Amino acid sequence: MIGIIFRIFLFIILSILPYYHEIFGSISPLSFHVFADYGLYKNFGEGPDGLGDIFSIDQFLTTYKNVFLGNFELVNNRYPGIFFTIIIYLTNYSADFTILMSMLTFLTEIIAFILWASYFCKNYDHYAALIF
Repeated sequence: MIGIIFRIFLFIILSILPYYHEIFGSISPLSFHVFADYGLYKNFGEGPDGLGDIFSIDQFLTTYKNVFLGNFELVNNRYPGIFFTIIIYLTNYSADFTILMSMLTFLTEIIAFILWASYFCKNYDHYAALIF
């Protein structure tokens, strides 16, 4: 319970008082982030120049065929996993609407904490779970 309360406390504090980064600006659970690999997931693919290409199923299959066959010199595009791409679209994550993504991320963190804490309690002791 202490871990859940601590995470709720951090979520509220960082939502009210965001962390300021000199390059990326204000960072909080409710801010829109594009400085990592958001463009790669949003566009579902990225060419060698770092710009998103128009998705083509033929290009996608050719790329993965070359990866599986070990022909890495023929790989001219990269694709992310589909899971985060679907989450971006389902939560309508954008600069104008970050709430659903924030809540989903927070809920996932709470579930992960509960699972890991119960694992530590069962396999080690309660102090190990508390440190986590």
